[in-house]
Amino acid sequence: MEFKRLDKDNIDEIVNLRIAQLKDEGAIESFDLRPNLYAFYNEQLVSNNFIIFGCFDNDKIIATGSLSFAFKPPYYNCPNGKIGLLSSMYVNPSYRRQGIASKMLDLIVNEAKMNNCSLIHITASKMGELLYSKYGFIKKNNFMEYKIK
Repeated sequence: MEFKRLDKDNIDEIVNLRIAQLKDEGAIESFDLRPNLYAFYNEQLVSNNFIIFGCFDNDKIIATGSLSFAFKPPYYNCPNGKIGLLSSMYVNPSYRRQGIASKMLDLIVNEAKMNNCSLIHITASKMGELLYSKYGFIKKNNFMEYKIK
C-alpha cells in the first residue's frame, strides 16, 4: 500500500470514492451529484486550502482522506483561529480493518501541524466515531447546521 497526495489526475477516482462513501453513509441519491463534485475538485485541488490523500493498492485508489482549512476569530482552544476540517475519510470495504484509516489520519494530522492548525474538526459517521475516538478526537455536542433554502 502506498499513500500519497492526490491531484487533478485522480479526479475520476476521487469522485467515485466520494459517491461510494455517501452511499455507505446512507445518503439518498436525489440528483446527480457528479457535476458538483467535479467542479469542486477541479477548483479545490489547485488551492492551498484543500488537500486530499489517497491510499493505493497498485494503481487503484482504495482509500481517501481530505483536509480543508477554515479561519475563525482566535479563541482559547484555537489561538490562531486556523481550523482543519477533516472530510472524505473513506476506505473501500474490501480493505477495512487493516489500519489504513489510522495511517491516513497520521498523514492528515501531520499536514495540519505543518499548516499551523490549532484544531481539527470532523462530523463523523457512526462507523467512524470509534476510529476517531481511539485516535484522540473528543466528541463535542455543539455542532449545529443551518440549511439555506
